Amino acid sequence: MRRIPRPVPLVALAALSVLLAPRARAQHGSLGPVEGSKQFVSARGILVAPVSRTDVPNLVDIGVVECEGFEHLVLNLAIEMQLPVEPGDAVGAVLIPDVFPYDREFHLLQLLPVAAEISVPIEGGSAYLSAKQVRVEIGFSRYRILLWNSGRTAVTAAVSVWRAKG
Repeated sequence: MRRIPRPVPLVALAALSVLLAPRARAQHGSLGPVEGSKQFVSARGILVAPVSRTDVPNLVDIGVVECEGFEHLVLNLAIEMQLPVEPGDAVGAVLIPDVFPYDREFHLLQLLPVAAEISVPIEGGSAYLSAKQVRVEIGFSRYRILLWNSGRTAVTAAVSVWRAKG
């Protein structure tokens, strides 16, 4: 007797997407200006697979923020959860200086010279969560933004940065 194939369960598809998601981490250049603003840059729809904050080579690199001429920036992070998640995990973003020698430490030595960080704890009950914004005094002309996810399932993230002169 021949078996008729059943549709792949949703859980199996979710597991497959998590396994394939590290390839999606190379989303360089996804951070860009918001139309009509010189101070505001953002990135939306960034898939962040489970990756430990300490797993430097696999952090999701969303690009570089140019800060020349600005005095501080305000960093925001929001996430959308696709599947049921377990409370207690978190999703976050780190800013590292993207100037010598810090860029070398990151690329060659896989160190994470964090200048600022923002995170949102994962809680049950809502598919959308957002972190408390973080104000950062600018000390370097460029910062690279990297995302991490301590949860067991992928999330979609949005990061926005407001750069100010005063």
